[in-house]
Amino acid sequence: MRIAAFALLLLLAACGTAPVPETAAGPGDLVRVNEDEVKSLDPQAVSDLTSLRVATDLYEGLTRIGADGQVEPGLAERWAITPDGRIWTFVLRPGLRFSDGIPITAGAFAASFARLRAETSAAPVASLFDSIRSVSAADPRTIRVTLALPFPALLELLAHPAAAVLPMHRIAADPDGWTRAHIGSGSYRLVRWDLHSRMQLAANPLHWDAANVQSARVTYLPVDDDQTALRLFRSGEAHTVGDFPASQLGLLRQRVGTAVHIAPYRGSYYWVFNTRRPPFSDVRVRRALSMAVERDLITGRLLGVGNPPALSVVPPGLAGYPGVQPDWAGWPRTKRLATARALLAAAGYGPDRPLVVEARFNSDVDHRRIGIALASFWKPLGVDLKLLNTEATLHFAALRAGDFMIA
Repeated sequence: MRIAAFALLLLLAACGTAPVPETAAGPGDLVRVNEDEVKSLDPQAVSDLTSLRVATDLYEGLTRIGADGQVEPGLAERWAITPDGRIWTFVLRPGLRFSDGIPITAGAFAASFARLRAETSAAPVASLFDSIRSVSAADPRTIRVTLALPFPALLELLAHPAAAVLPMHRIAADPDGWTRAHIGSGSYRLVRWDLHSRMQLAANPLHWDAANVQSARVTYLPVDDDQTALRLFRSGEAHTVGDFPASQLGLLRQRVGTAVHIAPYRGSYYWVFNTRRPPFSDVRVRRALSMAVERDLITGRLLGVGNPPALSVVPPGLAGYPGVQPDWAGWPRTKRLATARALLAAAGYGPDRPLVVEARFNSDVDHRRIGIALASFWKPLGVDLKLLNTEATLHFAALRAGDFMIA
């Protein structure tokens, strides 16, 4: 299904002139709930949303995502494209500096991209940038991005934190511990990180857009339990919660009214098969289970927050992409189930050899609800789905190790 991002936003006013402790929220501060602990401050080393959310505050690239959710100029003030769509030329804003005062140049962008694509970096999102053939510096303020083929979504791609300019001068001096120097290129800089407690950022006075930064400090609280996050929000201890159980939408609208915001988000929610080993190394098994899922019921009756169902990983609407639909998309459920049974039988599964699988998910009530729904959709096929819930750190470690069947 396509994702609708939903959040609780509460603007709190405060008064008084007493000094604010470094671990407390004060006037002009923003306290945000993050669903998990940040994995790394290196934006090229992470792929989880909680880490990328903080990375967006600490680092900036040629473009960025604005308050309206649309791409806008970041460190680049303008750009031009050749008629064949393969060469983009970006011109940096004048006087750009990292948070330690070192100038930001086109050469730093080229070096940052080379680091992203280096085999030794093992960046988890490096493949997202396969459309880019090279990034080079024409002069200190001019960057040339050459593509293998025209790529209409390039401006959005360059807003990804992994494409941000990094303090290569610091990385060269300390490649393993450079993040401890807390040097960035974004609107904020790190001032304190108490692991599993809170992370505090302060506005970066050297950022080109510092005059428009609305919050002097941002505090992130790692909370992986939705109910705890809601309690923090409703008590005023947190100003924003980036997610909440879809089942509570109606109740929250009654209790907090306009603090509930639902907005489009370009992403897809999906459960993944481990194709490296049986049974999901067999495309017939994957196709059978996919055909039996009632996406409309999940997005409608189960979640009910406006998510449109999707039949592909890349969501429709991304840079004009229409999305794809498999040939069975319009079939009635009876035909889909009959075809799915035949596929499973051809793969060797049936009443005499039922397919038993385990689905792994992290601590989120909606993951469990959807897992239960999947079990009901697959039961007519004779599939026995067992649900395994673990906390987020163990969950993602298992995914990286390939220790799962469905997740």
